[in-house]
Amino acid sequence: MTIAKKMLSVAQAGRLCGVAHSTVGYWIRTKKLAAIRAGRNYSISFDDLFLLMQSTGRTMPEELLRKDGQVPRFRTMRQCWQYWQDSEEMNCQECAVFVNKLKVCFTANGSSHVNCKMSCGECQYYVETYLPRMQFIHQIDLPAVIYKGFHLWGGNKYFSELCGIQHKDVPGMGLERIVHPDSLEEVISNIKRRALKDPSLSRVYTIFLKDNKHGKLKTRIGVYPLDEPAGTHLVVAEPQEGK
Repeated sequence: MTIAKKMLSVAQAGRLCGVAHSTVGYWIRTKKLAAIRAGRNYSISFDDLFLLMQSTGRTMPEELLRKDGQVPRFRTMRQCWQYWQDSEEMNCQECAVFVNKLKVCFTANGSSHVNCKMSCGECQYYVETYLPRMQFIHQIDLPAVIYKGFHLWGGNKYFSELCGIQHKDVPGMGLERIVHPDSLEEVISNIKRRALKDPSLSRVYTIFLKDNKHGKLKTRIGVYPLDEPAGTHLVVAEPQEGK
């Protein structure tokens, strides 16, 4: 197990940072430090501890420094109910996301059985957990979006403008909301083939997106696998002339 993946107890994190375990407990309670609770105990990842030390300007323990220091560090991917476990703001126990143990909460957006009524852009969990992993798409000067399976995870402003949708509505949106029916079957088929790692599947092809003004918009897209978030793909789109 690499140091980046190793989990620490509260006491171990305290010793590593030279603080009392009660201080680490305070960091967890105030959500300065992400932690996973198992019964009465907490587990903390090296990466989460590193991010806290870095953001507060504290001296970095040598054990938290890696040779591959240029590799971005992200908060541990926890379920939303784990993130809100000590909060009185959320009633996760009766939420469809918790009941059905959905891995990605925002794929249930729009359901009347989801207790979280805020948009992802307003949600501290989404902003801290998912958004940092997708920030790079805002540096792309073409419409770009990240998806996994049949749901969108996040996109840049050019993508929202291209599809004529509200930027805040992108996380969790189903592909059927943006892909024209003429191309939906092909897109679904390609997603299934991509999941099976079909070597004959091209990364670049042309589809039709929905267009409120003209009915459909011919668009050339490139699809590229991402390491983070794990299992997702980046789509870069460019509108084409013709029907």
